[in-house]
Amino acid sequence: MQCAIVLEFDDGDGTVAKRVEAMRFHRVDRSQASGDVGLSLGEGKSLVNCVQQEFVVEQLDRYCASQRTCEVCGALRRVHDGHCSELKTTLGKVFYCSVAGTR
Repeated sequence: MQCAIVLEFDDGDGTVAKRVEAMRFHRVDRSQASGDVGLSLGEGKSLVNCVQQEFVVEQLDRYCASQRTCEVCGALRRVHDGHCSELKTTLGKVFYCSVAGTR
């Protein structure tokens, strides 16, 4: 059995703006008599971390894109540097890298 967890981000109009595969699980068919059903604790934690990572990065991308436009003239501001940062959230640390010229 295989299971893919996919996140879809949209702009509120119903069209998918971005689609990301967060995780993929593979299970070997075996007897369920052992009680081994559902996600393990480790798999659940990994899934929450992956969803949090993708969600925060999408939020930051959208925020940064909205801040690039000059309020006075409407021109796009340049991105001056690329750096990696760490953001602490309630569900743990999220790592984010901004790359010059990509946004």
